[in-house]
Amino acid sequence: MTGYVICATPRSGSTLLCHLLRASGVAGWPESWFRGADRAGYATDWGVAARGPDYAAAVLRAGRGPNGVFGLRLMWDSLVEEELAALGPLRFIWLRRQDLVAQAISRHRAEVSGTWHLGFEEAAQPVEPAYDRARIAHWMAEAVRDNLAWQGWFAGRGITPLCLTYEALADDPGTVAQTVLDHLGLVAAAPLVAGNRRMADAQSAAWVRRFRAEGVEPDRAGC
Repeated sequence: MTGYVICATPRSGSTLLCHLLRASGVAGWPESWFRGADRAGYATDWGVAARGPDYAAAVLRAGRGPNGVFGLRLMWDSLVEEELAALGPLRFIWLRRQDLVAQAISRHRAEVSGTWHLGFEEAAQPVEPAYDRARIAHWMAEAVRDNLAWQGWFAGRGITPLCLTYEALADDPGTVAQTVLDHLGLVAAAPLVAGNRRMADAQSAAWVRRFRAEGVEPDRAGC
């Protein structure tokens, strides 16, 4: 097994899963190496062009651990098949959130406040978000679209990913991370721990109830 890809959508728990897998000491360094907003910075750090074979080679070096296992996190809008093909044999993990309303509310709050993860990636002067049904609906529609896109992409290429949910990950992070390691045939060399803290709170729950009371939820994709 050379490498793996965590296929996800924003606010589905991928940062927590990446941190747990890094902590294992055997699952490489999964990160969003192909995220458009970060390419220029990575390319500068690595001394390569932001597109092409040199960038793909640099991604392999950055995401690979001492045992040769490579990790990557990928959102749908960052997928470029030619780049993925340049990484060699890969296994796919599909992480999705079952509660799409909660996912969209989490996205809205992060986008407005500037705080994406407690303890790190926090805004110096966070903005307090207000309930905005239109923006929440927008982020929910994006999550639905991207999940359907992932589902179609897997089916079209005969790929059967390991399917995981945010809900299971949030309830028992260590067990879900261990499931990934088992799937990859890896044995952790260190405890599966991460410093991430859940951002959902009473306000999130109240907004979920309010949103559901105001309208109909969309269909969802899934394994």
